[in-house]
Amino acid sequence: MSADDTVEDKAEYKKSRLSEQQRQRFPIVTDAPDTDTAQTYTVFSYIVSAIGLVALLIGGYFMLFGPEVIRYNVVSGMTFHQTLQAYPGPIASLGFVAFAIGRAIGGAADQKRASALSSVVETALQCEKIVPEDIGDDYRLDIQKREDERLEVDLVRVAE
Repeated sequence: MSADDTVEDKAEYKKSRLSEQQRQRFPIVTDAPDTDTAQTYTVFSYIVSAIGLVALLIGGYFMLFGPEVIRYNVVSGMTFHQTLQAYPGPIASLGFVAFAIGRAIGGAADQKRASALSSVVETALQCEKIVPEDIGDDYRLDIQKREDERLEVDLVRVAE
C-alpha cells in the first residue's frame, strides 16, 4: 500500500455532520412500510418456482429414465403418462422457464420491499430534519421492528 492509497481512502471517508441536538432525537419511531403487495408477489413467486421445479424434475426424469419407444392407441390417443414420456424436453424447458420467472418475481418483490423500507426511513429522517448524507461513515442506522409493529430507527456509532 503506497502513500497515495492512504490519502485516497481518507478522501472516501465521510465524517458525520450531525449536531448533538440531532443525535439526541434518536431513536426515531415510525410506522412500518406497507408490504402487502410485496408479500403477495413473494408468495406468487414461490408458487411459480415450485411448479417450474416440479416440471423441470419430471421432464429431466423422463429424459434420463424414460422409454425409447412409446406405443399408444391411435384412436384413443396418449395417456397423460405417455404424453410426459413423449415430450420430456419441452416439459423440462418450460419448467426451467417457469422457475426462472418465479425467481425474477421474487427478486422484484424483495426490491419492492427494500424500496418501501428505504422511503419510510428517509421520510422519518426528513421529519426530524436530518439529511441522510449528514450521517456519514461515523454512524450506521439500526432499524428494528418493535412489538407494536412499528419501526425503531436508532443511530449506532461505528467502531474504528
